[in-house]
Amino acid sequence: MRGRPSVTLSRSLRIGAVAFAVLGLLGCALYLLKDNPRSFVVEAATRGVSARIDHPAMSQWLLDRAYLCLRRDRRAPGPDPAIMADAPCDTRLYEVVPTENLEIFWPAGAGLRLTRTGPQSPLLVRLTEVAPDAVIVAGRELTPADLIVVPADAWLGNGPLTLAGHVVVGSLPGPGEMGNLISGSYAVSERLPLAPAPTPIASGALLSGDAVEIMVRRHCPGADDRIECAHPDPAKRLYQPSQSFGFIEPRGADDAGFGVTLYSETSDSSLAIDRFGASRIIVTPNWIHRALANPVLLGGSALLAILSGLASLGFLAPLLAWTWKGEPPVRTRPRPVFRWRRKRRRRNEPIPPPVSIGRRPGP
Repeated sequence: MRGRPSVTLSRSLRIGAVAFAVLGLLGCALYLLKDNPRSFVVEAATRGVSARIDHPAMSQWLLDRAYLCLRRDRRAPGPDPAIMADAPCDTRLYEVVPTENLEIFWPAGAGLRLTRTGPQSPLLVRLTEVAPDAVIVAGRELTPADLIVVPADAWLGNGPLTLAGHVVVGSLPGPGEMGNLISGSYAVSERLPLAPAPTPIASGALLSGDAVEIMVRRHCPGADDRIECAHPDPAKRLYQPSQSFGFIEPRGADDAGFGVTLYSETSDSSLAIDRFGASRIIVTPNWIHRALANPVLLGGSALLAILSGLASLGFLAPLLAWTWKGEPPVRTRPRPVFRWRRKRRRRNEPIPPPVSIGRRPGP
């Protein structure tokens, strides 16, 4: 009877195969834990938002009804009788222009400040930074001394207002500051290896009074960035403002402030949180968040744990023997749990004569 054919490998090939499998497993683990591009999403209720416009095409507004308050060159002696008594601005300081279906095209480089305090308060929009191109609203040039006022009833029926640029949600508490954050949360997603879509890997809550913005890691390739890269504050030395996209929208009729949704591009971004009396907090996910959110890595870790348990119990001895000797070890009988011990001979006890087997003793 012919025996079964067997495949014989050299010792170097067997050791190389096992080493290749171990290194492949470690390489997959390192690949799954590497730093990946991420995207942050911030959802909050706030009384104030600051923005610097970078994409004019994505920062166009349409206001159903609003008032344009233009600052006068000098104080008027009395209120203008042509303006209704409930004007949103002091007519002695501002020239009030009522508008409907007001379109606003914010140019690149324009800085905005939006505030709304109480449930019945209007939405106030102020230009904080002048852009290279003039901001023309209702045929008039808007300046930092002017105001755009959206009444509360008109704001509740208005659509979302989009922002594309560097956006800061909320502000630090201080004297006269009314644009503080009310509540909110954030989440970060990464496109993990072997995942079909970006996977949420971390989230957290925002506290009242926080000032939140999305940052990106700073690179200093040239001499122009040496001043910023030498800043004593690590948060400002290592990070710079990131491109963000978002919109603001009305909340309920009995809610103060307005809602804001902000998200960033998929890049090496982080979330910066400023809190009153505390150092800036930089939120960046690490390998622990990726490991807990990756099912492939969790499954591999469970498999490694099972293999380690089997190895501790001796079930992998045939594999180790095959790796080193090329053949499985010879099976031996199991060792008994209890074993009879030989009776020891006492001291000075005579040795019994040997007994021969198969031979009858003589007479």
